[in-house]
Amino acid sequence: MVNRGDNYYNRRLLKITTVLASTLSGAMGLAYSQPGARMDPRGVPVATFDGRPLLLGGENDLLAYIRCRRLLHARNAMAKVLRLKSELSNERLYGDAPRLASDIHRLSRELELRSFWAHFERAASGCAMYVADADGELAGRTLPSDPGDCHAVRQAVDDACGRIHRC
Repeated sequence: MVNRGDNYYNRRLLKITTVLASTLSGAMGLAYSQPGARMDPRGVPVATFDGRPLLLGGENDLLAYIRCRRLLHARNAMAKVLRLKSELSNERLYGDAPRLASDIHRLSRELELRSFWAHFERAASGCAMYVADADGELAGRTLPSDPGDCHAVRQAVDDACGRIHRC
């Protein structure tokens, strides 16, 4: 991730640092909780995440941010499906500007042409959102693959922000 060549993180130091920290943290947690993972970690899944802090102005900003992240998740799932299931090359998807993998509208047209929506639904499913409950425990919700379906997100934000005070 920190080599001198091109990478998916565009050499953004904060992004690389937070993703690397989450990967190492997850691997350490698994090593302690699953002794077999220390012997052969290759088959053990480790969740990685970007842990940058955010300062948002309230519930509406939070909802807009979550929608943006969900759209990025959908865009990345579309690109992944096309990379794994179609004839499109990595160069065509991730090459020089304008990159196909960066344009959700062009990606959706490519999925439509190939009738790959079912593959996208599978790839985009399982996106989860975790919010601390009143006891400080994390409560998780699996979100629908459609980033426009905001009901689960709105409910989680209402639950989190409405308990003690409004965000």
